[in-house]
Amino acid sequence: MYTYLAAGLTELTFTTDIKGFDYSHICRQMQENITGSDSRLLRLMLMGIEPHRQMPYWYVMAAKSPCRFIREYSGYDRLLRNAQAVAAAEKMNVEPHDYIVGEYDQTTLPEEFELVMAQTDILAREEQIDKLRWQKANEITLFNILDIDYLFAYLAKAAIVDRWMKLDKTKGEAFFRLLISEVKGTFDIRKAI
Repeated sequence: MYTYLAAGLTELTFTTDIKGFDYSHICRQMQENITGSDSRLLRLMLMGIEPHRQMPYWYVMAAKSPCRFIREYSGYDRLLRNAQAVAAAEKMNVEPHDYIVGEYDQTTLPEEFELVMAQTDILAREEQIDKLRWQKANEITLFNILDIDYLFAYLAKAAIVDRWMKLDKTKGEAFFRLLISEVKGTFDIRKAI
């Protein structure tokens, strides 16, 4: 169904050095070529993978989506964000239940998550969490070829690449230190997950 669109996509790897990569162009290309009911799914997908657009109610909407990729990826993303919120709440000595979205079952966390969260380098920890998201996108679409789930997995991975291409180590460390200082101050963690 989306053979032509999928064939024109640049192969992505988890790296910050992809020549000619343009996330905005990829989004425009998908918006121009994905039509009908799938275009509504695309809007929902974009709402969830672009951090400046994401809202907690997105998880509720995504859980009810007819699109398998959106349902499974959003559930996993919520799990990771809730786990991060719980870890941050514990460090601040506050009750974590006020900072999670929906149900939280830490027994469903990937085994390597504790090792990731134990890292003291904030930027390295965030990179590892994004790698978990990347792996989940691949896992969900292991047997999908050129369909809407395949395109949405590509879009999720493109958003990750875009994020890391925009951050160099110095800027990234400064950004995450700012977030930490906000969390310790008046920052409402519920709005960040």
